[in-house]
Formats: sequence, structure tokens, C-alpha cells
Amino acid sequence: MLILTLIACQPADRFFVVDNFNPGIELSEDSVADSYAFGSDLHYTVNESAHWGRRADLRGFTLVSSDPAVISISSAMSSVDTVDAEAQAVGAGTASLLVLDDTGATVHEVQVEVAVPDAVTLTSKLAIDVGSGFVPGTPQKILVGSYSAFEAEFSASGRGLAAHEVLGAAGGDTLAVQVEDSTLWEDREWMSVWPTLSGTQSVSVLAAGSPISDVAFDAVAVEQIVGLQVVGNVTGAGMDGTVVVGAVGVDASGAMVLGVSPTWVLPDGTEWVGDELSFEPDASIAPVTLTVRFGTVETEVSIAGRPTGTLSSSTIGCASVGGSPAVWLGVAGLFAIAGRRRRA
Repeated sequence: MLILTLIACQPADRFFVVDNFNPGIELSEDSVADSYAFGSDLHYTVNESAHWGRRADLRGFTLVSSDPAVISISSAMSSVDTVDAEAQAVGAGTASLLVLDDTGATVHEVQVEVAVPDAVTLTSKLAIDVGSGFVPGTPQKILVGSYSAFEAEFSASGRGLAAHEVLGAAGGDTLAVQVEDSTLWEDREWMSVWPTLSGTQSVSVLAAGSPISDVAFDAVAVEQIVGLQVVGNVTGAGMDGTVVVGAVGVDASGAMVLGVSPTWVLPDGTEWVGDELSFEPDASIAPVTLTVRFGTVETEVSIAGRPTGTLSSSTIGCASVGGSPAVWLGVAGLFAIAGRRRRA
């Protein structure tokens, strides 16, 4: 009876597949995106479920595609514990990823889809890091002479697509554009823009070399910044661990302007520079009031906790600007985990 019970409790699928967008940490089930953007570079890892006690020797196992015209697997290497495969999304359609054992038998199967993007959404890294205080769909205003970073998310017919090495962009003589990827926990596509002249300017966004849309930005001169606003959860209510708030400029219309890099002045006179501030919530102490200053404008903010450092949202990855670099190593992981999205 005991043996039958143990067998019944084991998962039906002994093996599972993880991609470079959803690196599952449960080590028991498939963790792949539902749909990929055409042109994406892909990486797959095959593992044995931890519930099986890792009894299999995966040497001789491989991963193949049921339709190489949709998912093309360029290489697959096996070891005792895993199979690692490099692949590309080369055509629209559906395909199955087949795990073959050392006899060539199929021991696991995962279906995936590839679609050609028809739309892109840009979300500022500051909004992603802070998590609140921004209204989706509002015009993007950015400061002249300053970098602002945005995550690009592609979709097809309204359905989100996981994308890697797909994003391209073209600016103009007065709007520099840089495209890059981040790979902390999951692959994500980023675009940084840097206007050199005020006024409305646009960026042509590409997917695998094909134009998707033109995105307009309003570039604002520093003289047009009339105030500052701190956005985010300054009370730390409902949050565990480090909390991040951000600072934006405000123009005469009351609109937020990204790209300001203010000075945060602590009560003891210490100054940190950056558009993001981290703090550890602590209801046992009195709120800490900081002065936030940029050029000739300033504001005050009270946070319910202990300030730990500042960071620039224009940096893709993590770079400590003020405070403790050790703290920011933890914050980087926090951002990555909090920012994980399952494209559906």
C-alpha cells in the first residue's frame, strides 16, 4: 500500500523544459512562454523533476523541434543532469519541443507558438522599478540631454510575445537611440533614448528588422521643469523588504518628465544623486523627511523607513549611485523577480 501511494504522488511528467524567459525555480514543471516573437533567439534547458529524485542520466538525451520551419534548434548538448539547447524562432506557427531519450524515444513534449509582432508597448524603467504612480498610455515626456530607458514588449493581435534579440530602433539627428538586452532572471528587451533638442520627436521601432510603429516623445528642456514629484509607495504599506520610490520633473502643464537626476538630501546633510531612492520600511521610527533638489526646484518627501541608497533608472541592470552597493545587489534581484511577467 505504501509503494502504491508513493507512485501515485509522483508527477505524471518526469522531465520538464525551461526557456530563457521563464526560468522556473520550482524544478518540477515546464516553464516556457506561450508565444514567441518571430526572430527571437531562444535557449532551452531540460531537467528531470525534483520529485523523481533525479535518478536519470541525461547523457544521450536531446531536444528536437517537430517543425524546424517554426522553431529551429541549432545545437543541443547533454550532460548527466541537463540538456541545453540553442534555438531560433524562424517562422510563424506552432511546434512541439520533443525530449528524446538515449534510445530516440519521446519522453516529454511541450507545444509552443511563434507569431510576427504587429505592435509594441514601451514602459519606462522608472515605472517598472517603482511599481505605482504612473498612468499607462500617457504621453512620454523626457528631459533634453538625459537618457531614459524603456522596456519594449511586443504583441500580435493583442497577445503578448516573449522576445529576445528582436528589438531594433532608429531615431534621428536630435534623438539618439540605443537598444540592449538584460538577462537577470529572464531575457528582456530595452531601449534608451537621449534627445538633444526640445520638441516632439519619434523613434521607429523595429522587430526582427521590420518596422512596427513610430513612437512619439516630447523632449522637454531643463528650463521647462517647474517642479518635482516623488512617485511610489512612500509609506511602504503592504511591502516586504526594500521599497523603491522615484522622482520625476513636472512641467508647466503638470505632466511628468522622465530623465531628471535629482539630489536627495538626508536629515544629516548627506547627499545622494539618482532618480530612484530605496528604503527599508520601519514603522517603529518616525518618518524620515528628505529634500529632493534638481537645479532651482525642490520638494520634500517623508518616507516611513530607513533610506538605503539611490539608483539611476537609465541604467539597464544595476549600478549603485548613493548608499550601500551591497544593498543594491539585493535590490537588483528584487527588481528582476518583481518585474517577471508571463507573456500570455
